[in-house]
Amino acid sequence: MQRWFISKDSFWTRTNIILLAILVEHLIIGLKIVIGILIPDVPKDVKESELKRKIHEQSAQQQIDKTIDDLNKLTEKAEEKKGRKQAGQMNESSKQENEKTTILTRTFTAKMF
Repeated sequence: MQRWFISKDSFWTRTNIILLAILVEHLIIGLKIVIGILIPDVPKDVKESELKRKIHEQSAQQQIDKTIDDLNKLTEKAEEKKGRKQAGQMNESSKQENEKTTILTRTFTAKMF
């Protein structure tokens, strides 16, 4: 049997086979790069939905900030009314306001999570 079916006079010597393998490898890598340039990693629809998500997040954050400000104002009003009255005395309206503040706080917290 001839050594690896390669004759000395043939074009397909071991050196030429190795060079051909290296050439094919480089062609495949080049093709991969060209395909990577032509086809984007992130589709256009995904980019648009990410942008919309960021806008929704900003809107939600603004609503959260507004609600927190409203809660702080209600808390300040309740503390002012509480400070005007004697210790331990609370009329019916301030109790209702405290209940409303508690309900609003619970609702806000539930919506956040």
